[in-house]
Amino acid sequence: MSETSDVPTVKTAQLDAEAARRALSSTTSQFATLLVLENGNVKRTHILDETPTVIGRSPTATIPLASDAVASREHAQVVFDLGQSASDRLQYFLADLGSTNGTFLNGRRLPPQERCPLSDGDRFAIGSHTFVFVLPLRSGSKFLTGDLSRISVFDVIQVIEANRLTASLNVRGGQGQGWLGFNEGLIVACEVGGASGLAAFRKLVTFTEGFFDVERSATPFPVTIMATSNASLALDTLRELDEANADQA
Repeated sequence: MSETSDVPTVKTAQLDAEAARRALSSTTSQFATLLVLENGNVKRTHILDETPTVIGRSPTATIPLASDAVASREHAQVVFDLGQSASDRLQYFLADLGSTNGTFLNGRRLPPQERCPLSDGDRFAIGSHTFVFVLPLRSGSKFLTGDLSRISVFDVIQVIEANRLTASLNVRGGQGQGWLGFNEGLIVACEVGGASGLAAFRKLVTFTEGFFDVERSATPFPVTIMATSNASLALDTLRELDEANADQA
């Protein structure tokens, strides 16, 4: 799809899937993203570019959860409406489809068949899966943006790794500012304040507030952090931080 900045004005608030695809066929930056987590790990990302997006155990679901015994065959769906003007964002809604074990939005069980609006950073649970809703960017130059109080640094790292991005994760807020560099999804560099390399990474992973954006890079970053995998680097860093906190205590 080619990128444009405008969404066509549509008088009918809700469109069927085919009409929505036609109306938005020239836009990519307007669509929201679902981060799909299983047992705390980001397994994949899904662009919400069709309506409805059905989630369930059925192999024909838009997002199939074949291994999740708690999920119903057609458990829940995400739908969107077009705004009434070109400046409006798409409005996204989550609905439980009468599932046996329920859909939980930010910890609250949804009434069956009731459309509930989704906001940036909202989380909903279906069985052993958690979904994080991320609003689209206004600028096509960024891959992802968000609030660290809603989406953790580790969630973002997993998304970058899953998409094998060469990109920078830029963070800013009350705890400081810095950036983390990735080559094809692997962490290779970090700077926070005056620190760089592993010392900077130890600071960055403690950030729990502020804002972030992920920006693609056309060229790889110079390697200042040597790691065989992001998971092992994160686990080693967290263990070091725990030991340091225990020593201080």
